Amino acid sequence: MSNRINYYLGDRELERITDFQEIKGKGIQAFYQGQLFQLGSKDFTGSNLEPSIEEGNLVYFSVAGQDLGYYSIKSGLRETAPFVIQQLEDEYELHLLSGDHSHEQVTLRDRLGTSIQFKFNQSPSDKLQYLKHLNQEGKHTLMVGDGLNDAGALQESEVGIAVTEQISHFSPASDAIMDATVISSIPAFLSFAKANRYIIKISFILSFMYNIIGISLAVQGALSPVICAILMPISSITVVVFTTVATNLVAMRKGLFKTNFN
Repeated sequence: MSNRINYYLGDRELERITDFQEIKGKGIQAFYQGQLFQLGSKDFTGSNLEPSIEEGNLVYFSVAGQDLGYYSIKSGLRETAPFVIQQLEDEYELHLLSGDHSHEQVTLRDRLGTSIQFKFNQSPSDKLQYLKHLNQEGKHTLMVGDGLNDAGALQESEVGIAVTEQISHFSPASDAIMDATVISSIPAFLSFAKANRYIIKISFILSFMYNIIGISLAVQGALSPVICAILMPISSITVVVFTTVATNLVAMRKGLFKTNFN
């Protein structure tokens, strides 16, 4: 939210402040010309303002204990989010962990549906503990996060996907990094992963059949050592070719062949 406010203010002449402090989860404060400037939550600034805004986060601003107003910052819900939720809700249990205020729930529920379990005012450690609790319940967890405050939860989940606007920029440690422009492909990726499990099973069956047939013929003395030496690499090549072709075909069918996913 600090970055959003800074972007909104644009290029302004900078002033020198003293005694700057960041109080985690509450706000920031500093002195300028002997007066205390505070920017943060309502409780932190001691604001008595009662905004009628039902959407977004509120960042209050006070000087020397006097309310000067607040910033209303709407959550940056991605346009494709409703589509992703709609594709996943019938098959998966969905949880939304957010550091935003709980008054966002009405707006988000209208846009995302009622199948999601919402958790607001979540600190990075809260998110991590939430994932740890789900894992302890025997759930198979996949976490999708787009900020450094999700780093702990991404590590704790069985599969962590970091969403980034720039692949080359710094991202939290995770199992995968996804370009934000293809976040709508998450349902297709999950379906692709399931299909690949079947491909792997079939490749094992093919390999097993090759070995059973080869051993049977070798025991009977029906194959010379030279033929065996030729058939062994051919069997391996056949399995590799089958797996490669099948995986690419499935990816093409699901529209993932050119998707930017590392």
